[in-house]
Amino acid sequence: GEKIAVFGFRDGEIITATVQELSGAQAVYAFLAWKGGHFTFVPGDPGEGAPLGQSVEHLLLEGCRLLDESRAETEETAAAG
Repeated sequence: GEKIAVFGFRDGEIITATVQELSGAQAVYAFLAWKGGHFTFVPGDPGEGAPLGQSVEHLLLEGCRLLDESRAETEETAAAG
């Protein structure tokens, strides 16, 4: 089925993030694993809340680290056969 991610930004920071049943930083990390998608920008106030994580850069770096680890584990499992 179709996967949907919704992110709310304020002043360049992610305030809200949901991907299916996930929310917050975990939703950002799950989204980074997607290989493609279609994106729509809808201007507006994301609502109340503090930014997720320390910064967008921190979330992206941590998400990429987790993705790299996951891919390395998958490759090791496949090689072990």
